Order: sequence, then structure tokens, then C-alpha cells
Amino acid sequence: AGGVDTTAVPLQFALFELGRNPEVQERVRQQVKASWAQAGGDPQKALQGAPLLKGTIKEILRLYPVGTTVQRYPIKDIVLQNYHIPAGTMVQACLYPMGRSAEVFEEPQRFDPGRWDREEGQRGEGTSFRYLAFGFGARQCVG
Repeated sequence: AGGVDTTAVPLQFALFELGRNPEVQERVRQQVKASWAQAGGDPQKALQGAPLLKGTIKEILRLYPVGTTVQRYPIKDIVLQNYHIPAGTMVQACLYPMGRSAEVFEEPQRFDPGRWDREEGQRGEGTSFRYLAFGFGARQCVG
């Protein structure tokens, strides 16, 4: 069931958003075609040369996350935004509202796969956990 949910549904939303944004669709198509031609038939090289395709997948999962939340139980007391959370308390990140929040993403309702290319080199406050579609750390989905 997990393979179906995590593949078919995002692909349907990708077709939906690319259909609504033909200019993005054409840019992704051209980049994939050029990358494939330069890769000489090597799929790994072709994917590395198509960052807009990777950004499209991240953007789809930002807007339409397969899992709606990520939960963790801290092993020691922590403070998040001046709020004390005792060890063993479930902490939950809600991915759907986070992906559509203006506090997290500029123009959050806009489908913009290029936003991920711009953020690749950025580090610092607010950039570390913007993409949590498959969790993070040791418990990240291996798929």
C-alpha cells in the first residue's frame, strides 16, 4: 500500500500541476531532454543534470504531502520557540499547513519548482527542515 500511495498520488498531482503550468512543464521537459542527451544513456547522470525535475517532485510533495504529519518523541527536554517540551512528549509537524505557510515559504500557494534550486546552497535559520515529505534522520523513510 505504501508504494502505491507514495508514487501514484504524487504523480497524479504532478500531472495536475504541470498541466496547470505549461511553461513550467516545458522547462522541465527541455531540461530532462538535454540532460538525457548529455548523459549518454546513464539515468543517474541524467537525473543529476535535471534539478528542475527534482524541484518539481519536492514542490509536489510540499503542496500535496503523502503523509500529513511527522511525529517524534524527544529523549530529553527541549525548548522550541520558547516553549518547553518535556522528554517523551509527542512532537508533531503538520506537513500540509507547513507547506502552505507564508511563514515558511514565500508565495506558498504558487507552484514553483525553481524555489528548491535557489535554496540548495542556503543554510541557516529556517532552511533546515522545509522538506519533510519522508521524514528526517534515522527514522526517515528508506523508500
